[in-house]
Amino acid sequence: MDDRITKLFAFTGKAVSVNTFRSSYVSYRNREAIKRGRQLTMKQKEAIAEKMRTSVKYLDQSYLKIFPMEKEEMKFKEESARRPLPAPVEDDDEPMGAYSRQLIRNKRYYDNNKEKVLKKQKEYKDAKPLHDKARVRLLHFLNNEADYYSRMKKSTFEKYNFKKENGRWV
Repeated sequence: MDDRITKLFAFTGKAVSVNTFRSSYVSYRNREAIKRGRQLTMKQKEAIAEKMRTSVKYLDQSYLKIFPMEKEEMKFKEESARRPLPAPVEDDDEPMGAYSRQLIRNKRYYDNNKEKVLKKQKEYKDAKPLHDKARVRLLHFLNNEADYYSRMKKSTFEKYNFKKENGRWV
C-alpha cells in the first residue's frame, strides 16, 4: 500500500506515506474540535487511537500537528466564544461504520470460540510444508533487509529458486 501511495503522489516531488494521512486525519479532527470551541477530549482521542490501532501517547507525539488558524476561522471562534457553548459532540453519537461493526463481530466470535480458532490456526500452520514456511521467511528477509542477499548462501538461493521481479524478490 505504501508503494501505491508513493507512486500516486510522485508528481508532487514530496515524500508521502501512510503516516502523512494518519497525521492529517488527527490534525483535521483536532482542528474541527477547536472550531467548536474545545480541543479533542481524552475520550475522543482514545476512540481515534483505537480506530487507528495506536496509543493516545503516540497520537499526541507523532500525528497531532497544530497549525495557526486562518482569519475566517478566528472570526468564527470569536463569534462562538460570545455565544454559550453547545454540549460537545461525542464520537459515540456517530453511526458506526460497517468495518467497525465487523471488527466487533470478529472479536466477539473469537472471544466465544477461542479454543476452536486457535486449534484451526495450528492445524493450518502445521499443514503447511516446512519448505514453504522457510521460503516465506527468507523472502521477508530478502525484501526487507538490504544486505541479506549478500549474506545468503548460493545453495539456499538455488534451493528456493528466488527471482527478482519489479524490484521485489518472489
